[in-house]
Amino acid sequence: MPAQAYKMQDFVIPNGTAVSNNISSDRYRFADRFLIGAPSALTGTITIEISIDGGTTYHTLQSAGSDITLGAGDITVVLAGGWDNMRIASSGNEGAERTFEAKFVEESTPLIHG
Repeated sequence: MPAQAYKMQDFVIPNGTAVSNNISSDRYRFADRFLIGAPSALTGTITIEISIDGGTTYHTLQSAGSDITLGAGDITVVLAGGWDNMRIASSGNEGAERTFEAKFVEESTPLIHG
């Protein structure tokens, strides 16, 4: 059975600010990965920030030593696990409210009959 994608809370960077709301992984503990769709217009360079201490401190998510960035109009896949809060950050204040659509993907586990 194919993986199922489900709508989740969007990340929103309010007009004139650089950081979105955070989303807790507790709500999506059965997710295997997340899909984040960036809006078609962005002011700054957009990165994903994660927290491993309950949302006190955030770090830019990287892959192979490079920051993961979200391009305008692109969809980015983020693997689940190892973090407890995620948010979206811009390198500068955004010129309008920016909504990043988000879904989580839950793999179906095949039934094994003995």
